[in-house]
Amino acid sequence: MNSYSLFRRSHLRLALWYAGFMGVILCVSGLGMYRAMVQTNWAAMVREIESIAGTLHDSVEPLLPASEEPTAVLQQIFPDLCLSGQPCKATPTLIQRHTIGISDRTTYYIRLFNHQGKLLAFSPNQPLSLPPTLNRTSW
Repeated sequence: MNSYSLFRRSHLRLALWYAGFMGVILCVSGLGMYRAMVQTNWAAMVREIESIAGTLHDSVEPLLPASEEPTAVLQQIFPDLCLSGQPCKATPTLIQRHTIGISDRTTYYIRLFNHQGKLLAFSPNQPLSLPPTLNRTSW
């Protein structure tokens, strides 16, 4: 009878060790998969933002005049943009154009700088903590 209770105790102890060991293995592999998914999604988001910024740059740059201040042309291309140093008047409707679709107020914010790094125009939904000059080290 004594050996039966010893077998039962060892059987229970082995089952608990097995369950604990499997739990640790599954938690570690789950954390690894989570980290891999976060890293993959972050890289995809960075690629998408770089692609949109490149498309926007390639579409807008040929339209801008080289000799004068481009703010008037920017206002024509993007009617919702606020010009730097002027009060921001947000229009309630978006013009359905291809270039305007990229500046969706709820998804992205746009900041346009000149070659000296001075802010020319920005979308109304940008964060308030952004500096008015371009930080070239992050780009």
